[in-house]
Amino acid sequence: MDLPADPLRGATRVFNLHSCTGAGILHAPAMSASAEPDHERAAHEHQMAIYRTMSPQQRLQQALRMNRSMRALMAAGFRDRHPSWSESDVRRAVAERILHARTG
Repeated sequence: MDLPADPLRGATRVFNLHSCTGAGILHAPAMSASAEPDHERAAHEHQMAIYRTMSPQQRLQQALRMNRSMRALMAAGFRDRHPSWSESDVRRAVAERILHARTG
């Protein structure tokens, strides 16, 4: 698999004081789903091959780990933006964000 010399050419790193990790957000140039770069398609196919080798129990465990990580990152972002919030406030905000999430 040949990767382009600079797979993120044209991307810009935007640093945001309110990002949940503090590491900034990477904004890549917009492209349609049909124009997905080869390295992204290859990475997706590789990840799907890994998932296919996993047992249903392993896939469930992985999904639960990813869910916990997402919730922890989201909670960290809320704590960073709202230092006066109690843990109860943070948990409520995370639950509301997930409940009202949209895709697409």
